[in-house]
Amino acid sequence: MASLSSQRSGDCDGSSISSTTVLDRGTVESRGFGGGLGQTKDDIAAEIETFLEENYLSLRTETRCFWSIFIFVTTLPGPAWVECHPGFLMKGMCYFPVVGSIIGILVAIVFDFGRDVIELPSVVAAALCTAASFRWTGCLHEDGLADSADGIGGGWTRQQILRIMTDTRLGTFGSAALILCVITKLEILAALNNSEWRTYHSEGAGPALVVCHAMSRLTAPYLINQNVYVEEDGPKSHFYSFMIRAKFLVSGPRVLFSVLFCYGVARNFYGSAVSLYLIVITWVCAEFAGYYGRYKLGGVMGDYLGAVTCITEVTLLASILSRQKTFDLFSNLYHHMTIPYDGQNISDLTLSLCEDSKTVSLLRFLAVAIALPLWSWIMDPPKVSKSDLSTKDSAEPKTRKVSPEKAKAQAVVSSPKSTFHDKYDACLNYLDALAKPVGSLGTLEEWAARLCALQGSLEPQADPVGCIIFAGDHGVAKSIDDGGESCSLYPQPVTRAILAGLQHGVAGASVLANEASLAVVDVGVAGDPFDGPVVISSPNKVVGGTKSFCTDDALTAEESDRCILAGRKSLAEMVEKKGCKIIALGEVGVGNTTSASAIIAALSGEPVENVCGGGAFASRTADESAIKKKVDIVSRALKRHKDTLKESAIVLSKLGGAEIAALVGALLEASDRSIPVLVDGFIVSVAALVAVGVKPSVCNVLFFSTRSAEKGQLVAVHQIQQMAKKCNLPTPTDPILSMGLRMGEGTGALLATPILQSAATMVANMATIQEILSS
Repeated sequence: MASLSSQRSGDCDGSSISSTTVLDRGTVESRGFGGGLGQTKDDIAAEIETFLEENYLSLRTETRCFWSIFIFVTTLPGPAWVECHPGFLMKGMCYFPVVGSIIGILVAIVFDFGRDVIELPSVVAAALCTAASFRWTGCLHEDGLADSADGIGGGWTRQQILRIMTDTRLGTFGSAALILCVITKLEILAALNNSEWRTYHSEGAGPALVVCHAMSRLTAPYLINQNVYVEEDGPKSHFYSFMIRAKFLVSGPRVLFSVLFCYGVARNFYGSAVSLYLIVITWVCAEFAGYYGRYKLGGVMGDYLGAVTCITEVTLLASILSRQKTFDLFSNLYHHMTIPYDGQNISDLTLSLCEDSKTVSLLRFLAVAIALPLWSWIMDPPKVSKSDLSTKDSAEPKTRKVSPEKAKAQAVVSSPKSTFHDKYDACLNYLDALAKPVGSLGTLEEWAARLCALQGSLEPQADPVGCIIFAGDHGVAKSIDDGGESCSLYPQPVTRAILAGLQHGVAGASVLANEASLAVVDVGVAGDPFDGPVVISSPNKVVGGTKSFCTDDALTAEESDRCILAGRKSLAEMVEKKGCKIIALGEVGVGNTTSASAIIAALSGEPVENVCGGGAFASRTADESAIKKKVDIVSRALKRHKDTLKESAIVLSKLGGAEIAALVGALLEASDRSIPVLVDGFIVSVAALVAVGVKPSVCNVLFFSTRSAEKGQLVAVHQIQQMAKKCNLPTPTDPILSMGLRMGEGTGALLATPILQSAATMVANMATIQEILSS
């Protein structure tokens, strides 16, 4: 059990956090780079603060800035020593066009290879180089284009737009925008055709790709410099929230460097006149995007910057394709305007302009471009007056000033120097100042304080919610003829039947999940693997389930570690891909109450009779003979393994199940990420006890949702509470629901989800007594 025991932190203050960069671990791993070993989040937060204060200029700093941008906006590997935290990313925004030119060169080489070497048609070569661009940039800008199109196209208010933009799903507007953008780009590149690389007089798609990749990325530093950076929610919120504080790092001189670099690149290929023309086009795109962003979003944000980059790139490609015709058109207009006219000449000029189809099309386009914004401005609904704000049906509520109590608590909660207990206590003190009798909301207040402490904010988020159910079979549930103990009233194949119900959306958790993202992970179910939209089999699956712990170890140490890793990966994926702020954990597995009873008896030292319940009943009352049989099975197992049951990790492998080990992994990962976990019933509570034994600070993320009918659950909860007190951590409360639930599948956790969401709403929106009295 090396991997589990190595995680034992011994950090009873709950402050131990895995070494990482400011980017979350999943993002770091997907980008292919790592941060400084031994750095905690507190270390990195302190480094960022120092960075903001010093803001120094040195070759080492600029090198880190460049590589931070390179690693962030491409999928190409960078130096391992680069710690990609937002300070260097923001300061390095001036190198965005430099990285863009590098990508442009690579993409141009692919186009020329396809067109000149293997003689593909122009449009196919364009598709090949576009695919290469997507691969090397990770579709970063295209993702922003899709999200922005969905938000701006589908949202009516600013709040709706921002909410849609942070949704990870792709909508109709996003799909349409991506298709139009890609098709337009392919057609333009095909029209530009073969590359001709000549200084000041280049032609074709290759030079255009280099110039446009560089210049389109000039819009990002310019827009950040000129506009407010909008605070956003969702999976990237922790990273991008730094942008608001560090906007000043994208200074005017650094933007000027970007402009000069782009001008130099364009001048090398097209000469001074065309370079200035392209700079003007880029500036017009950026200015319009800034105006539109302020109008729709109140500023700019990451996805919007990506969208502007995509649109500007296509606009620049079109401008290069049509540059000569554009120059001829304006030259013709200028020629007519400089000739002195009398009345007859003016009439002739008007007639000639009307007969020129290009001029007429241009004038029509300009008329529409002016008329549409003018019409929108005229038809825009009137602004809400101050008198309207006082009415019940006001469109916009009054903005409350931050109370001294809230400001004081927020300072503690957001400080990287505060321990978890400090944050928790500060939240409770703030809750005592709200307009209610002290402690009158009971457990709701304790849940609110724990949630605020985990998220470092007095306006915590409890949406979206993810529910992960782990499934596995147990050797003790097999028939006696097959080497098991027939510990359950139900045969082992029932586990697969339940998973089939979850797969088709008709099982208990499926029905209760509502808007929660549901994932069911098979880590040890006997039989063929699952591969469906809801139920999937982990690559680390223990094939055939566990062995009977009465005759053998339930899991080998290696199998237990694999299941723990599967649990970690499942939770990490739910958080990173779905953006979940809350995770509900559940399980499925015939015979797992017997395994859980054995674990709790081994870890707590309680008599077996005090921890064994009826499990899954065949009727509405427990079968006493079944309980006696379970007591006998657990007693024999403890007797067999009594000399080895010394640590939580060992107990898990000797007596546990694949799904219980996966639950332990998920809880450890949640602790690393400070993700609140709704703990469902007996099995998950026992897994929590094992996880707390490995890492005591797991206590901080636990929200016990339901009191199980299994009497062993309260033993597990009380053991966890004692561990929390011993380690000076806030004590998790008793289960909040007492409904006689014993179904599993995460049903109790799902039922408790609205309560946790209510706690978040209460602490974020409830006023203090002083605020009400002074209003």
